[in-house]
Amino acid sequence: MHAFRVVHEVRASAGPLCTTERYAHDRVRLAYVSADFRAHAMLQLMTGVFEQHDRTRFETIAVSLGSDDGSASRKRAKAAFDRFIDIRGETDFEIARLLREHEVDIAVDLMGYTEGSRPAIFAMRPAPLQVNYLGFPGTTGADYIDYHRRSDRHPK
Repeated sequence: MHAFRVVHEVRASAGPLCTTERYAHDRVRLAYVSADFRAHAMLQLMTGVFEQHDRTRFETIAVSLGSDDGSASRKRAKAAFDRFIDIRGETDFEIARLLREHEVDIAVDLMGYTEGSRPAIFAMRPAPLQVNYLGFPGTTGADYIDYHRRSDRHPK
């Protein structure tokens, strides 16, 4: 039997990097943050989603925290985004600041508390709306995540 333990204890930062005010963009800036932009199950599941965004309404940004494995999966994913930023060597603060400087409207954490995750980035609130999706099957319990995917799909 495997025991589950939380490997991160991250508190919301004292002052968020952004406010909840809307930016004046023509398109919504949507950033996906993950260490798994490589031959990985997350990328296998999400690449089609990345490719199908309405580019007239959304500007998509990948923020890659992990290594480049040179796979066909990564190459396909890179082509699916307006911008693909490989930032694995930067600190959590530098990554959060980059999201803020790019005026990201919605930041999506594709990892939650999985291996290689960096929840401290989101604790600094670099985007007005922050979402946990796919990588972690439930809420992170973090007050700096505004939405998470619903993991209970069974009728009550």
